[in-house]
Amino acid sequence: MHNTIKHISLLALIITSAWSAASQQQIQLSQFFADYTLFNPAFAGRNYQTDVSVIHRQQWVGLDGAPVTTLAGVNTRILQGKMGVGLNAFSDRIGAFNHTGVRLSFAGSKRMGLNQFRFAIAPSFYSYSLSGNFSALDGSDNDPVLNQGNIASTAVDVNVGFLYETPDYFVGLSALNLLGARVGDLALQQVRTLNVVAGYQFNEIFIPDVGFYPTLLAKADLSNISGITIDVNLIALYKKSFFAGLGFRPGDALYPMLGYQWFNSLGKFRLGYAYDYTTTNINNVSNGTHEVILNYSYFISRSGTLKQYKNVRFL
Repeated sequence: MHNTIKHISLLALIITSAWSAASQQQIQLSQFFADYTLFNPAFAGRNYQTDVSVIHRQQWVGLDGAPVTTLAGVNTRILQGKMGVGLNAFSDRIGAFNHTGVRLSFAGSKRMGLNQFRFAIAPSFYSYSLSGNFSALDGSDNDPVLNQGNIASTAVDVNVGFLYETPDYFVGLSALNLLGARVGDLALQQVRTLNVVAGYQFNEIFIPDVGFYPTLLAKADLSNISGITIDVNLIALYKKSFFAGLGFRPGDALYPMLGYQWFNSLGKFRLGYAYDYTTTNINNVSNGTHEVILNYSYFISRSGTLKQYKNVRFL
């Protein structure tokens, strides 16, 4: 009986948080390197290749109504390599609440020797729905939203991104949901968010045949800068094939990562898995979080006499 009460209380807390802060927090990923365009549209067409990603995240396994996230994305270069374009789609479900969206990214670049500066704009289209099967535990007879039954609403917003990249490292800055669009039927509002993403590569410096790739992702709600979410990852790649790593999200989770990438005539494939060990009290009633990624990349031939340069290919 005691465990049942804990389950109900935690689920109520999760749903209440998602309800009051929907869109205030971005989708959470541990292997965020699988598709940086989710956090910064300037990464669209960053390399001369077509990249496809599929990501599935099952959060807090064992807890009914816990978040389930599925994402898919593709980005490439068009106009003879002069413009990067990207398309991302996602579905984020928690309890009776469902959030889906599509983002179109358009990116340009300015080359400075071996370095490049990238900039992008990306409109987003969101859909929100609340199932009529929602049951509130604290009484909702007078709630004007919950008493409407099944509810659905949409919103449109705009995102911008900037990226500076050298042969060894990159730093990106993006601002998402600049319009702060309102979702009237659900009494919600898109919250403006600032992201910083950075990465570095150490190629076979410490151990032969092993490259090390530290990365950082910081996300801040512009209406509450003190509420920053930070992910720090370190990946070790052996012979450009097997990789393993460890990530840390202070105040939330510690997560190991494993994967394999291979090359053939069709391009590059990558399969990865991460397990989040929750460091909060939710760990008492859940079996952690599982996340699977699948990437595919196909190299695009460069026209003209563009200079070749080393890139952070794994990242």
